[in-house]
Amino acid sequence: MRDSNNESLSRKCENADSDYCIKEYFSARTRNQFYCSQKCRDDFNNRKKKGLSNNDLPIKTGIIIKLQSLTLSNSEVFLTLEQIISYGIDMGQYDERTLLDTKNGRYVLRYGDFYFSRVDDNLFRILTKKYNYGKRIN
Repeated sequence: MRDSNNESLSRKCENADSDYCIKEYFSARTRNQFYCSQKCRDDFNNRKKKGLSNNDLPIKTGIIIKLQSLTLSNSEVFLTLEQIISYGIDMGQYDERTLLDTKNGRYVLRYGDFYFSRVDDNLFRILTKKYNYGKRIN
């Protein structure tokens, strides 16, 4: 099956590794369908939430989920170092590090689509992918 953009809609269920999944491979109705059923989708998200609360997820996955929850309504968030630690975000597990200020040795850390930059000694600015080091990307 193909949609109007010639993208194949035959895919593997994201929850295929679970005992609840009934169809490992299925034909999606839309490009945005990644689970064979609503029950599979709910099971996958419940397992992800449980893994996050028990710190059982891979470090990067856990960090990205926490950042998504912090920036739901804002594309820019300011957090202190204590808040970052309390959320369980490991500052050493970044995807990319870019030098921002050579004089002061300041870097921007990228976690998926999120960017961390130090504002002062104890305050960090977190931007979503809509921003690029303070400049909006269209």
